[in-house]
Amino acid sequence: MITQYLQPYENPFMSVLFDRYGMYGKILGAGQTFFFVFLSMGLILSIVRLFNIPPGGFTLFFVLQAIGASILGKHYIFIATGLLAGSVIDLFYQVLGRRIKDTGALRLFGFLVPLLFFASYTATVLLAYGTWWSIHMVAGSIFAAGATGYLMTFLVVPPAVSS
Repeated sequence: MITQYLQPYENPFMSVLFDRYGMYGKILGAGQTFFFVFLSMGLILSIVRLFNIPPGGFTLFFVLQAIGASILGKHYIFIATGLLAGSVIDLFYQVLGRRIKDTGALRLFGFLVPLLFFASYTATVLLAYGTWWSIHMVAGSIFAAGATGYLMTFLVVPPAVSS
């Protein structure tokens, strides 16, 4: 049930549609950013370490997720967000190729995937609805998503411990 309320496609807390929530809307919006990154990047990083993702795999992941959540919240514009973000992430993954198994490339991937997703999500919210958040909150949530993804890579590939 909590995944339904903290799904950015269903409840775009940064949009003017949710300005009546005041500070709680900002807290929920920031919380949904972290929650979405935890769930999606936990799955993505685990799969990327074990398998080679075929072209279009990330697009399919983000579009199917967008379709399911957008139907619940009746914000169908976010299906385009899933398509855009998934396509760009697919392209980035193909450019990285086999280097994704290297720690540095995986950390870059972990940072850029949520950053790219939330940048396209934020652009969609700004164009479709507008926002009541300050520019600092908007930019900070995009960067925080990337930083969270980067930190999650340390759970998948811990740093080497010297003895």
